[in-house]
Amino acid sequence: MKFVTTTAIILRQINFSDSDKIFSLLTPDLGRVSAIAKGVRKIKSRKAGHLDLGNVVKVSLAEGKNIYILTQAELVVSPPKNQLSVMAIIFETLETLGKLLHDGQDAAVFYPLYITFLQGVKINHMVDFYLEDFYRGIFKLSGFWQESLITYSLSQLRSYFENVVETHINSRYLAG
Repeated sequence: MKFVTTTAIILRQINFSDSDKIFSLLTPDLGRVSAIAKGVRKIKSRKAGHLDLGNVVKVSLAEGKNIYILTQAELVVSPPKNQLSVMAIIFETLETLGKLLHDGQDAAVFYPLYITFLQGVKINHMVDFYLEDFYRGIFKLSGFWQESLITYSLSQLRSYFENVVETHINSRYLAG
């Protein structure tokens, strides 16, 4: 059994059985991977507090038959959770990455993009500016860049992304 220790961004979580969850993680080493955390839904779980959406965590993963097994988790950076509008923007970035990337895809180039976005939002709450920058970074890294995107507003960037991935971003409507 191969073990890997890396940092990861928690993109998505799905309840699985009575006490487990499956997480979609974006790592600088493995790209996007899925991992199951056994017993994390139990009240006395030590990992549960570290595994929130948008958190950057140091994880230990064991290679299972079909999916990684998350054996340890330690919080590195947590997004600001004091404003609904900021959390809605963070959820939008996570959903955007989740819709663009697939499991097993070498997506390590997107990891620093989210880290830069998160640091900017934590220091300065000009979230629209950082979100526009995030979208432009996604387009550059994924090969969908056009020079005309420099002048696009945030709503135009969102529409362009939705056209590229051929689906809607649901979390953009959270903050109203």
